[in-house]
Amino acid sequence: MKAADLRNVEKMEIFSDLMKAYLINMGKAVIFIAFIFGLFFALEYFSGTNPFLDMFDTLGVPMLWVTRAIIISIGFFLILSFFNTTALTSNGLVFQGDTLTYSYGSFFKVTKSTPISNITKVNYRKYAPLKLGDIMVEITGTEETLIKVQYVSDVKNKCELINKLANLKKAENSEEVREKGVL
Repeated sequence: MKAADLRNVEKMEIFSDLMKAYLINMGKAVIFIAFIFGLFFALEYFSGTNPFLDMFDTLGVPMLWVTRAIIISIGFFLILSFFNTTALTSNGLVFQGDTLTYSYGSFFKVTKSTPISNITKVNYRKYAPLKLGDIMVEITGTEETLIKVQYVSDVKNKCELINKLANLKKAENSEEVREKGVL
């Protein structure tokens, strides 16, 4: 999209792709759990006995309790991954007119606005195999200096659009200042 096309954009919203974020977080949880089980089996295979189970036997802890503790830990880890993903629902950027409205917060959503011309820098970090990534927007004139939106799809193009829009608004502001004869 060219800079001239951005003048006609009324509203641009950037939010996290929650389904992909959920799948990534659940994938991390499954990989972690598989790693732990793999560690148990590797120790048992190479040493001939499982030192963790022997330790529990020595302490007199019934195997049923150990199994329940492992299942509860796995469930807790999966629930934690789910809440990590749902916390992303409140993070986002909305560009409308000359204003950037951003929201953040895990359980209590905070929404603030600032002029688009206050944007100083926009960066992104792309997750290698996916077109997902994080957008980091640095702004001035507010309490928050860095706004981060995670798991944004097509992150590179959206970052370029934000940069073009910010540069366009800065150029428009400097034109207005020149027209008024301040400079």
